[in-house]
Parts: sequence; structure tokens; C-alpha cells
Amino acid sequence: MFEKSLGFKCDETFIEETALQMIKRSLEENNPYKFIVVDLDDPSMMLGRFMSSFKNLTAQIKEIAGATKIDVYAASSTSSARVLRICE
Repeated sequence: MFEKSLGFKCDETFIEETALQMIKRSLEENNPYKFIVVDLDDPSMMLGRFMSSFKNLTAQIKEIAGATKIDVYAASSTSSARVLRICE
């Protein structure tokens, strides 16, 4: 859908570790992702673990890619206080 509608390629993964590996690989190949979209309602995702691992990966991102910036967007079907805390 994204490729047809918006003209850019989109990768998708359902396992946190795979997502982190894909992010790291994109940086090592000098083809970093522009942004990442996280579905906060995905019951199969261990969100806390993903966010913790992603924070650890940011140090590696700086080491590998210097000033490369990857925006992270979170999507949810609710706007609860819990979701707002996670997004911040």
C-alpha cells in the first residue's frame, strides 16, 4: 500500500529482535530507514523490551551512522494516559 500510494518501499516485521536487526543492517549498508512506525496495540509485541532495546541501539546508530536521524512514530487505537507515556 505505501509503495503504491506514497512511492516508497516499506519493510514489515512482527518480532522486535528482527526489527532491531533490520534497523542496524540498514545503517551498516548506508541505507538507513527514514522513519519507523510502531503499532502499540500489537499483542504479539513486547513493547517495553523493544523500546529498551531500541534505546540501546541508538548508541550504536550514532557510532555507525553519525548524525543519521530516524524518526519513530507510534500508532494506537486509543489515547489513554498509558499510551501517551509510552509515546513520550
